[in-house]
Amino acid sequence: MNQSEPLRYAIIGTGGIAKAHAEAIRKNAQSTLVGVYDVVRAKAEKFAAEHGAGLVFETLEALLGSKQVQAVTICTPPRTHAGIVQAACRAGKPVLCEKPVVLSLKELDETVAVQQATRGVVGCVFQWRSGRGVRMMRRLVEAGLTGRLLWANVQIAWYRNQAYYEVPWRGRWENESGGVSVSQSIHAIDALLHVAGPAKRVTAHIRTLNHKIEVEDYAQVLVEFANGAGAVLQMTVDCLKERSQLMFGFERLTAISNDSPYNVADFPWTYQAVDHQTGDPLKLGAAAAEEHAAMVERQRQIDAVRAEMEAWPSGASHAAQIGDFTQAVREGRAPAVGLEDCRLSAEFLSALYKSAHAGGAAVTLPIGQEDRHYATWNGIV
Repeated sequence: MNQSEPLRYAIIGTGGIAKAHAEAIRKNAQSTLVGVYDVVRAKAEKFAAEHGAGLVFETLEALLGSKQVQAVTICTPPRTHAGIVQAACRAGKPVLCEKPVVLSLKELDETVAVQQATRGVVGCVFQWRSGRGVRMMRRLVEAGLTGRLLWANVQIAWYRNQAYYEVPWRGRWENESGGVSVSQSIHAIDALLHVAGPAKRVTAHIRTLNHKIEVEDYAQVLVEFANGAGAVLQMTVDCLKERSQLMFGFERLTAISNDSPYNVADFPWTYQAVDHQTGDPLKLGAAAAEEHAAMVERQRQIDAVRAEMEAWPSGASHAAQIGDFTQAVREGRAPAVGLEDCRLSAEFLSALYKSAHAGGAAVTLPIGQEDRHYATWNGIV
């Protein structure tokens, strides 16, 4: 690979999210968009003209076999993702795939096997991980400034009208393997588990309240972690005033995100390490004064980290992931978010739907291969 030339990308699928991929590729000086493929050629031609791609491929096989293409991104409907990732690996093309990369633990294990056999480079789009708020949360945990996790709260309150689900593949178990928990909330689930670690036990209830679809448009989930900490998730696409929020309660820190529906992973966040309800610690004795001083020092360290990260560019975007993936390919390293990073959310979703379909019975992880929810998240199709 000529390091002086930009990495040549092709986009597979020209649905709504493909525009974000094309713009991210264009904004990165180390990458360029050269080709497009869609099962509807007219859509591919229109997209290529709008985004300056010179090649429109007749088939997926032609794209993957082209020497003009050095890397691909996948923006097709979810049911097709795993198969295309595997095909790209076999063709020797580094591949960055939109979420969800797989629709079951079985698909994940099969895709990992292909990646390992071909030594393929696979990146997964979980851009909330690159938001400054989530990145700082991880950094504080790893630095030992938070203490153990006590509780967490996740709210995804978005809106999708019925017309949104008129796209043939949306709202169906066969095509998406889930509803709001997968299509709208998988980034929030990934961010929660990225900070808190794997879930130990999941209890879930799902409902279809306000749409003519097979899958759920509302979900509420209780989570227990290995250390005894708990989390509550509420997810809906029936909120006319959209909002999102992530909250983490640790022994020595409470972190609260902004409530922007689609930029919640980035700043501003609040990181509070000082207890303001104990009164004047100097009047409570030496032990209280020492504890308060430790809180103040911890807050100072946290504020210093935040000041450093405030200067960083906003990261919760496709641009950040395209940038990292491009560098990974050029440097011969693994991307920041790889295929195995899908496992936490894949296992969580298997447990979520298993619990929901059992009337809210608690499900203990991991999910074994003998379980029908291993073969598909929802245990149905």
